[in-house]
Amino acid sequence: MSADDYHIEEEPHGRGGWVFYVGETRLPFPWEMMAFDEDAIRIPTPEEWDDYCETHNANWAKGRREEILKRVGERYLKKNYGKGTFEVEDKWIVIKPAPSFFSRILEFFN
Repeated sequence: MSADDYHIEEEPHGRGGWVFYVGETRLPFPWEMMAFDEDAIRIPTPEEWDDYCETHNANWAKGRREEILKRVGERYLKKNYGKGTFEVEDKWIVIKPAPSFFSRILEFFN
């Protein structure tokens, strides 16, 4: 299996759920809806990454934090919102959807 052979799965549960990066095995990340129309995906810090991978039987993911989290953020954003931005922080991937057409019109008149 190559590093490019992967997919993203989601299991929503109410205002949160799980995002899985699936390579050789599934690597889970919990997510939740936040205030201000943002979603946040909880991730291990750079220092925790390799231990987290080992705990989840994902030794194949060790040393690939930046690559994997970028893919998770991109796919989550595209699937759930189409457009917007995301930021990989120390403990979170923060998903910021693009403003809706309606909210842009409201801003124009304010």
